[in-house]
Amino acid sequence: MVDTHTPPTATLTYRQLWQRIQGFAAGLQALGVAPRSTVALFADNSHRWLIADQGIMTAGCANAVRSSQADPEELRYIAEHSDSSVLVAHDLKLWQRLQEAVTHLPITLVVLLSDEAVPGDAPVKMLNFSQLLELGKRSRYSRSRKKQTIWPRSSIPLGPRANPRG
Repeated sequence: MVDTHTPPTATLTYRQLWQRIQGFAAGLQALGVAPRSTVALFADNSHRWLIADQGIMTAGCANAVRSSQADPEELRYIAEHSDSSVLVAHDLKLWQRLQEAVTHLPITLVVLLSDEAVPGDAPVKMLNFSQLLELGKRSRYSRSRKKQTIWPRSSIPLGPRANPRG
């Protein structure tokens, strides 16, 4: 896989990609993210998005996915109505846009898909992409032994002003 469109660029073999997906999942597990949890993934397409997306599902969790370009109120709505307990944000800038909107939600962990320095005053546990992968390397990925029947993605159809359609 080659990603030259989004910094940092990457060239990964399928084996390397799978190892990073497992590392992302192991990092989530090491932080106590339980199978069947919902994770809000607010980011734009990149190899890191793919690793996060597949890592979340590999950990047995469901995704609530939306572009980081969406309105913060729409993203808050998705995180709240998907019962997300973890937020994976494109970068620190997105977290800063969302922080006030999601402070009342039960978000206990934020992962930045960038390698930016994590603010020391973050109101929740926060790691960047490399920190989570490093934690995953030191931990062991554990495949859930229970048969899980969950949808791989939470799909919340949205209408005007972030209200559900239908």
